[in-house]
Amino acid sequence: MFEYNTLINLGDTDAAGVIYFARQFDIIHRAYEGMLTEAGFSIKFILEESSFSLPVIHAESDFYLPITIGDNIEIRIVLGRIGESSFTLEYELSKKGKLAGKASTVHIAVDKASGQKVRLPDEFVARLKSIAA
Repeated sequence: MFEYNTLINLGDTDAAGVIYFARQFDIIHRAYEGMLTEAGFSIKFILEESSFSLPVIHAESDFYLPITIGDNIEIRIVLGRIGESSFTLEYELSKKGKLAGKASTVHIAVDKASGQKVRLPDEFVARLKSIAA
């Protein structure tokens, strides 16, 4: 499991003062980037040096408690299903120890040159499992 903390800012909220639904995806993506960096596969590395990319092909989220300006949110990332060319990450967003929301993303490995689906590199899978399993 990987953990990431963030503070909710004004720009993360809507006119009602609660987290705007689309911003939750931005926030979990920042946590995802932190996890990749810790695993040794930073977004910068993937974009500039690797032969593959990891686009999101499915995303969903649920909200259980209002998340408002100034809330300190803890995000836990757990590796869900992992296949030959794709993987699912499960996110839990908590505030003050209470579950405030959940999200999940499905990523697929794509060869940058051909745009075709490829097998996840073994080293990437091993590092992903060591961080998020």
